[in-house]
Formats: sequence, C-alpha cells, structure tokens
Amino acid sequence: MSSYIGEEFRKFKDHNTYFITEDALAPLDHDITFSPTNKYYCGANCQVCYIKKKLNAHLPYYANAVPTKITAEDEKRWYEIFSYFYVVRVVDDLLYLKENYPYIYSWYKEHASTFEYGMTDNALIKQHKTLMELNMKGLSEVALSEEFMNKVNSKKNYNKIIEILQDYIDKYDLHKVKVIKTSDEELPYHAKELVEWINDKGIVTSLHNDYRKTNSEDNQLGNIDHHLNNLFDYQNSHVLCYNNRTYQIYRGSLHLYGDRFFYSIDDATDMNWEPFHVLHGDFDHRAFMHDMINGKFKLYSQFTDELKDVGDPSAKKFIDYYINTTDTFMANKEFNFIPKMMLSENSQYYHKLMELGYQNTDVGLYYPSGNPIPIITFK
Repeated sequence: MSSYIGEEFRKFKDHNTYFITEDALAPLDHDITFSPTNKYYCGANCQVCYIKKKLNAHLPYYANAVPTKITAEDEKRWYEIFSYFYVVRVVDDLLYLKENYPYIYSWYKEHASTFEYGMTDNALIKQHKTLMELNMKGLSEVALSEEFMNKVNSKKNYNKIIEILQDYIDKYDLHKVKVIKTSDEELPYHAKELVEWINDKGIVTSLHNDYRKTNSEDNQLGNIDHHLNNLFDYQNSHVLCYNNRTYQIYRGSLHLYGDRFFYSIDDATDMNWEPFHVLHGDFDHRAFMHDMINGKFKLYSQFTDELKDVGDPSAKKFIDYYINTTDTFMANKEFNFIPKMMLSENSQYYHKLMELGYQNTDVGLYYPSGNPIPIITFK
C-alpha cells in the first residue's frame, strides 16, 4: 500500500478504516507547524492564496496576536511539545516579522536550526534573501501553482524559479514540492519541465487542487482528480472546496500558534475560529489527544449541517464520511491504550509516549493503569 494512500481520500471506500488509520491520530505521525504568534499572517499576496480575505481581514488586529516578549517558560513549553515530532515547520512571513516585529525575528534567527520552512509562490522570491541569511534545519515543502510557474518562467525570466530553487537546495534539504493545479488542462510546458527537473533531484512531488475554486454548475476545478502522468507521487483529495470555503478531513499537520492548537492554516488565520486545545501550564498529552479527536467530531458534525442540502457527488462523499464518523465513534478522555493501527510505530510521538511509560504491545501502546481503555471506541 502506498505511503500516500491517506492523501487520496476519494479512492478510499471504507470510512471506518479511514478514520481509524488515516484521520484520528494521523496528524501526530510526523510534523507540526509552529508560530510564536497566536494567529497566522502572511503578506506575500500570492494569487493562488485561498485565505487572502481572512489575512486581509485580520491584519489590523494582528498586533494583538503577537507576544510582547518570548519568555524562558514559553521556550521550555514549546520545546517540550517539539520533542514529540520529527519536524517542526514554520510558515510565518519572516520578512514581515523582520520589518515589523524584529524581536520575534531575532528569536527565530537564534532558534533557526530547530525549524524547517514551508512557502508558496511569491514567498519563494520574497523570502529568498531572508532564508539565505538564516540557518534553518531545512525546507519542508514549497508549493507552486502552475499559474505562477508559467508567469515567472516567461521568456524573460525563464530560469528564475530554477535558479532560486537551486540556491535553496544548495543551502537546505528540500523535501517536497506541491504543485497547485489552476486549470483542467495539461501542465504548461514550462511547468512540466520544472516538475521534471524537481523529480530528477529526487524530491517528492504532489498535485493539489486550487482551493479558490469552489463548486458551482460551471466550475468543478476545486474537487476533481487529475492525471498524474507519471510526474507526481500522489495528489491530495481530502479537502473539499464548497460554499466559498474549504471543508477538510483534518489529517494534516497540526498548527501550534502561541498557546493554542489549530487543525489547519485556514483555521489559524480566521479571527473567529476557536482552537481545539489551549495550553494551560505544562503540556498534557492525554488532554491534547482527546481534544484533538473530540474537536474533529464537533467540526465534522457542524460540516454535516452546513452541507446537508448539497447534492453534488464530490461533496456527498465528505458528507457521508462526516456522518459516519460522528455516528460511529466517541473519544475517551481517560484512555490508557492506543490501538496499533492508529499511531505509527515509526513516529517520534510513539517513541515519546514510550519514554513516558507506555508499553509497546502486539496490539498497541498501553499505559499500565488498570483495564485498557482505548482512546476511541464505537458508540
């Protein structure tokens, strides 16, 4: 089975199995996205940005989300959480912080080797000088829309992206490139050539839909499968674009922003979106894991209500999944057992739990404290 099977939700038939193995604890398998601020902001102004309205709406209030200082207690708590993950990713607009909140940028500069960086389109160019003066751990991923690739790789600046990417690769490891499909036609020549160049470097490539494209009678581009044409390792289909917003299956990287956790960058940008877990004192992994799963149930139930009158086939699979998940499972707050199929033995999180006293058994991780109580059960 492909290691990317969870990304291609539309191909998955068994919704119970998908939730247990590819959704519930999937965000704990590899990385976490971090910012010392309480909300996300980026001023790169990428044309393909699907959260641009949210970014513009909360910019006047962004100062309230920036801490006046970063304390030793903050650092200690953050680094404890980091120890549960192989990779800590940063997607902040570092140039914006450098120009407007230099003390935050200075903290990033001091701790740069802890973080990998991720960026999209315009940020590739905008953050270039800044990233070259930092010494980060690596580049986790770069997202490039075919629109951007074709525009920048015009006759005048044909090699601009390749030159900048090569500059990054010479300094950092680049692990993945996401290509955002902005049309239903074949990749333009320049974009195809660029993807082939990336593949030759041994870098993972994935294909993603344009999240600006929401369903309508004449526009399905937000929710269709594209041919991989032996160019891409996989495509993401666990995000639904509808009603001028995204509906997700929250299996991706979690976002720790200051003292609060969000499921996605979309959530972390929205002024009115409540975190699923807030830190109070030391990090409590059990409360955090329960809140993460229980928060999904709450959102999936909300999404079901919002989509209940939608008849579109691409939305129906998500509706069926949301209904099935919330009707079938419940989270146990006082759990002491994590079934084997729910958390990868190869994850740092798994090994961290063993350091905390969990025992590795044939059927999963068990913390010796009475009869096994699994983190989720059937209703």
